[in-house]
Amino acid sequence: MPMWLDHWWPTPGTRATGRRNTAERLVVRDGSLRPLESPAAGREWTFPEPWSTRRVTATPLSEVVTISRHVQVGRLDTWLCDNALAELGDARTPAPTEVDAAGRSAQRFVVEVLARSESCVSAPLMVTVARSLFARSAGLHGCRAPGEVVEAVTILTSMADWGLTCSTVEQPSNELTEEARKLADLRGP
Repeated sequence: MPMWLDHWWPTPGTRATGRRNTAERLVVRDGSLRPLESPAAGREWTFPEPWSTRRVTATPLSEVVTISRHVQVGRLDTWLCDNALAELGDARTPAPTEVDAAGRSAQRFVVEVLARSESCVSAPLMVTVARSLFARSAGLHGCRAPGEVVEAVTILTSMADWGLTCSTVEQPSNELTEEARKLADLRGP
């Protein structure tokens, strides 16, 4: 799961989370959560147009645990652009500033959704998911990943209420893109 970021200007909350989050990073190998290999693998990744080829490093975050909770995968990695990781690690990198009336920053990223300012996407997304979870949670017991309770496409399309647009890419599950094939062939140290 490669993520293209033109910048990562951390908010004070991002910095506080980074200081507190000292847990071992996890990836999925052979269908199970495992510690990230050390040192973390790096490689070049070509993102779709109009983006560019960037150097990325394996950087699993909470999405690996969340996805593995409700989607059976043999292997799952998260790759972040090195330029964004360098900004995140530099104490001199300033916090983002608002560039529009919605409070979004000029930061742009690509996962499968093109957006500005990940905080202005993640906050409305979490509110939308939480509302949907509360509305659908009757009769459910125990801890569950959001994707086990709510329909992802419904949640993403409802983001239009927040002024965000999302789209899905349809591809038969038995066909891998060239980049996905490269990732599947990638072997750790």
